[in-house]
Amino acid sequence: MKLAKYWVWDSVTANGVQVRCRGWSDENEAAAHRKAKQIGETMARRIATGDLDTADTGYLYGDRPLPEPVLETLPGGLITRNGYGAAVMNTSALMFLDVDREDEAQAPAALDLFSGLRSLFGKAPEPSAPRPSEVATEMETVARRHNLGLRVYRTAAGFRGIVTNQRFTPGSKEAQQLLTEFRCDPLYIRLCEAQESFRARLTPKPWRCGLYPLPVKYPIEGQAAEGILQDWLRRYQANSARNATCRLVHTIGPEATDPELAALIARHDRDTKANTQMPLA
Repeated sequence: MKLAKYWVWDSVTANGVQVRCRGWSDENEAAAHRKAKQIGETMARRIATGDLDTADTGYLYGDRPLPEPVLETLPGGLITRNGYGAAVMNTSALMFLDVDREDEAQAPAALDLFSGLRSLFGKAPEPSAPRPSEVATEMETVARRHNLGLRVYRTAAGFRGIVTNQRFTPGSKEAQQLLTEFRCDPLYIRLCEAQESFRARLTPKPWRCGLYPLPVKYPIEGQAAEGILQDWLRRYQANSARNATCRLVHTIGPEATDPELAALIARHDRDTKANTQMPLA
């Protein structure tokens, strides 16, 4: 799993352009500052020459780790906080399937913020009924074809799966082919390969439970930013307490017998409130 131990912010001026960027290292903060300066100089040169695409896709591909703080270390996994503030489980062998069907299951993702704002003035709307027979049948067919145990979950934007009876290496050819066969989100497939881990969000997206995304970026620097973070986390915890992240629909095939995988699945179900009937967010 590509998650660096040390993260820093640094400012660099090159070619008359000042850039503030993050650097990382598993060695120490000094090495992280060197990385930040290296990146900053490259970005400044590209900005100065008009050769920088500043579009942010929300995912980081290639050799750079995700800038996420580690909240907890588990056997076979890590829990981190992503850029907009949700807790995420990262695993080294437990395969999560991200099978969103936003075009079939609910309004486009662009309407998520509108739904979140609506919930500020009343109960957040429950996601409209998906086509479970089609999507779940596809997932089950693939699982049976490979003799896999499978847990199927409903999410706000589609479906999630967990393969229960086999360990996989993220980024391997076998894992990539299977994720593709399950028709997982292409961005998710690329992320698993680049970050060498499977990922699943444990807590709701903030705008789906009436809150704006985390307004400060990791690494948090200074008392003011730390205060903003703690205030946001209090609000997020209160708002998200009324929502589940996914809901267990059904299971097929063998359950997990590997103790490590079983423990990760149990933690996933607990933190996502998968066995409740709370509104999905």
